Amino acid sequence: MKNLIVVLLIFAGFIANAQDKSEDTFVTFSSTKKTVDGMFASNVFPFSKTKEFSFAFISAYAEGENVDIKLSFQITSHGKKREKMDFKVDNHGQSLGRTAFVATTVLDDFESIQFFSNKASSLPIYFRLFMPKTRGSQTISTHLTTNNLGGCSCPQPTFCGRDCWCNTCPADATPTPTTPTHIIVHHSGGNNTSSDYAAVVASYWDYHVNTRGWDDIGYNWLIDPNGVIYEGRGDGVRGAHFSCMNSNTTGICVVGNYEDVEPSAAALTSLQSLIAWESCDKGFLPNTQSLHVNSELNLYHVSGHRDGNSSPSASSCASGTVCPGENLYIKLENIRENAAAFSCLSSVYNMHSPALFSISPNPSNGIFNINFTSKNTPTDLSVTGIDGKEMYFLSLNKNDNKSQSLNLENLAKGVYFLKINYKNGASQVRKIVLK
Repeated sequence: MKNLIVVLLIFAGFIANAQDKSEDTFVTFSSTKKTVDGMFASNVFPFSKTKEFSFAFISAYAEGENVDIKLSFQITSHGKKREKMDFKVDNHGQSLGRTAFVATTVLDDFESIQFFSNKASSLPIYFRLFMPKTRGSQTISTHLTTNNLGGCSCPQPTFCGRDCWCNTCPADATPTPTTPTHIIVHHSGGNNTSSDYAAVVASYWDYHVNTRGWDDIGYNWLIDPNGVIYEGRGDGVRGAHFSCMNSNTTGICVVGNYEDVEPSAAALTSLQSLIAWESCDKGFLPNTQSLHVNSELNLYHVSGHRDGNSSPSASSCASGTVCPGENLYIKLENIRENAAAFSCLSSVYNMHSPALFSISPNPSNGIFNINFTSKNTPTDLSVTGIDGKEMYFLSLNKNDNKSQSLNLENLAKGVYFLKINYKNGASQVRKIVLK
């Protein structure tokens, strides 16, 4: 029985506020059909990639892990065959029973495509073409939004939400929530220039979901070279970006390849603003370190993907990545310090300063016991919600300088901030949780 290579062509396109178009075609070709250079060749498939589409993003996968096969493709454009383009094996992240191959973004129009392999395969090989429609005069700026989440004074930067970059690229229907303790910075490895970065983000979603087999785009946020921020999985959702050690992380991808190219000033500015908001919202300082439990590494709260390469964790699937590229990685120290210098992070510095009081239990069902550990005399305390609204206030007298019981049973469950002011002008804020 002859081995067959199975080829799946999926033609897809999207445009904002319009329905995606797709057409699926299955064909097979015999492993005995070789070219003059000894490759196994598919049939030539007629295909129309025109200026209606921004580009064609081409990828492939084999059913099975660590499949040892080399793949390539060749297009015919304006009647002439172009040079063959090789696919590269993608070893990043969880394989989910597949070997993924990424090729390239084809900008040119073409009228046919042919696929090649260096050997026969008893496993199915799927080739995928994703083509987002050109947006024309439509601009991302008209679609930017913000959720204004969090109880800190750092504003959430505006971003292009999921409906902004693709209204038919659904999010994971059953996302796994996580509480980020660390931000992991990435680069995408390509697309340093584009006239349509929303389409680029959509192509990453397609590659992660339909080629890699993941539940959603791997990153929480993406930033293009123009400084536009894109919502991926969004806030507080576990992604697929840190070498199978994704719990308690937020993944931010700067679109482009920064091994040989410098990141743009606009992208760095947006990255620092996003880091400041994330740090403030989650209550950590970007230029300090702590244990990231899942990787078993003591990491800066803003680290690069490659920092996970040395993880001893049994869950790690690190493969020696250079992400986020040398020219971005060497800037992380300055990025951390610049983000930490945002004045709106003052409340987080306050929360991490030496304790003037202790709270127990925390979380609590409503009764908190406060013990004052400073010789300073407390004058009053207040409790605010994450929206900054004051929910409780109490003046303290000189007899309250040792301990104080706080009853918040009438408040809804959630996160609050307890602030205590002192006679010498000092004040301190601590996060409390009502369960």
